[in-house]
Parts: sequence; C-alpha cells; structure tokens
Amino acid sequence: MPINQELVGDAYQVIAFPDDIRALYQQLQAMTEKILRYQAGAQAVQLGTANERETRFVMLVNGVLPAADLPRIGALLPTLLALQTALEETYDDFIHPG
Repeated sequence: MPINQELVGDAYQVIAFPDDIRALYQQLQAMTEKILRYQAGAQAVQLGTANERETRFVMLVNGVLPAADLPRIGALLPTLLALQTALEETYDDFIHPG
C-alpha cells in the first residue's frame, strides 16, 4: 500500500500548529524587546543618562535603519503587544506545554 503523502502533509500541519503558535509568540516577544530597548536607549541618550552599551545600540540602529523607518517600526508596538496578550490569554497551553 503506498503512503498517502497528502495525508502525511496534512497530519504534519495539524501536529505543528502548537509549535507554530509558540514560535509566533517567541518572535513577538523578541520584536517587542528590540523596540522597547531602542526606545529606552534613545530616551536615555537624549537625557544624557545612557550607558556605553545603550549608546552603542542606539547608534547601531540609527546606522542600519533609515530614520523614516523608525516611527513605522515603533508604531508596530501596540499591535505586537495586543497579539502577544491574546496568545497568552488563549493559547498559554501551547506557549508553555507540559
């Protein structure tokens, strides 16, 4: 009897769904942390309270990303936080299995 590859593919999609949710959540966390780190660092630089690492991080971001992109990236924060919260409230068992 030949193996039904379509069925195997469908089964893989079903099995992988919890892992997909967990990966999405982790990616949201990483993106949120980067945005918050830049915002805090930029504020510290403006206030003159930034340490060397914060200053270097802000300089790296400013050197790599066009200035016009920074507000667009920052504008993602509410959406990222909302989706992260929704996943925490609805899929905690997928995010933190066992």
